[in-house]
Formats: sequence, C-alpha cells, structure tokens
Amino acid sequence: MNKLFLDLAPITVNFGFVEVGTGALCAWYEERERTILACRSNTAITRRVDGRLGDILRSLLPLTSIEHRRTLLIPTRSPWTAVFDNGWRGSDASGLWYTAQEMKCRAVRVCLADDLKLGQTHVQYGARVFELYGPIRTDWLNHARSISVMNDGGKWGQSFYGSPLPEEDATWFSAARVRERFLPEHLIELLKRIGIDAFSEDFYRSEATIIERVGPTAAGLQEYNLEDVNPYLEKPHRS
Repeated sequence: MNKLFLDLAPITVNFGFVEVGTGALCAWYEERERTILACRSNTAITRRVDGRLGDILRSLLPLTSIEHRRTLLIPTRSPWTAVFDNGWRGSDASGLWYTAQEMKCRAVRVCLADDLKLGQTHVQYGARVFELYGPIRTDWLNHARSISVMNDGGKWGQSFYGSPLPEEDATWFSAARVRERFLPEHLIELLKRIGIDAFSEDFYRSEATIIERVGPTAAGLQEYNLEDVNPYLEKPHRS
C-alpha cells in the first residue's frame, strides 16, 4: 500500500465512496447535518481545503471518539466522491448505505487493515472489507454485495452477502486458510474494476470540502493526534 496511507492510518483504514458529484453530495451532507444538529446548540460550517492528498486528509485532525466532528468530501478522477470523517478508529463508512438509499446511487465502504502485533499483543486486527450499497432495497437494507475477511479478536473469519459481482474473481476466495483469502491486492483490484483507484494519491483531486460541527461536543469526547492511534507510528512519550 502507498506509504502515505500507512502514515495517515486510521483515517485511511476505513473510508468510503459515493457515486455522485461532490457538489450534490456536499449539499446532501449539509442538510443532514442541519437536521441532526437541530436539537443541539451546534451549527455546521463548510469550507474548502486545497493541497496534496496528505494535507487534505490532515485537515480532519484531531480525531475524536464518541462522535465525529468533521466530514471530508474529496472529488476523484472518476464519477465517485471519496468520503472520510475524523473518527479515531477510521471513518464510519457503514453509514453510507443510507446515503446511497437517499441519493438513489451506489456507495462503497472500504476497510483495509494489516494484522499487526507488538510482541504477543495485537495493536491492529487485520481486515479486508468491501461493501457495495445501492438505491434498491434488498433482504439486508440496500446492501448489494458484502465481502469480509477479518481477524475477529484472534480468529480469522469470512462472511459474504449478495450475488458475486462480474468484477470479482473466484480464485480470490479459494485459499485453504481463511486469512489468505481476499488479500489486500484482491480488494484493491476489485475497487479498480468498478472505477475506484482508492490507494493511489493521483486518483484524488487537489480540492475538497470539509463540513465541520461547531459548538458543544458529546459528553466524554476525547481528541487524538495520529501519533496516539496510528499503529505504524512511534507513540509519543508521556511523562
């Protein structure tokens, strides 16, 4: 994976894409935030962020627990708009099923995490997750296809939902060991086949929109820098 994405984890571990123009998606998010914040003493502001991808993604900092305070929309060199938020464990991209339903379009959730240990202690459990949501209701909300291979607390498991996509390759799932199925390169290739070069910096455009909540935070909310939560970076010394 591109080193930039490792350096920016967990921002780049969980995120998503919506197959709609950034302007229309921004308007939808602004209205959604107004609805959510109507009963709180909060407002939402929208501002433009320009620069290289790393700088754009760092505009989400600090990361927060309990609730995310910033949503970042990045246009790409495709019909898809990338969606990130400042959750301290990565974006809550599973909520994009609702976006796809309301906007009558497709959306994708991506999760790609290495299985990392420090001695005998896991600092990050491995996961490769692809979820495709559509405008049409299915037996499971509007999930059209879900593929998941992950380390669930020490044991690797897999789950599938929906019919295989034409872009899939059956050999990706044929390994004897579960942990060797649907490898990172398979997830990346599947995304490319539907028009999303998710882990290439050049895929993203140099201007983006951030929607930020302003006002009182949720009770117990904590803030984190990347050094606090990124498993690839040396943790800061605490005196």
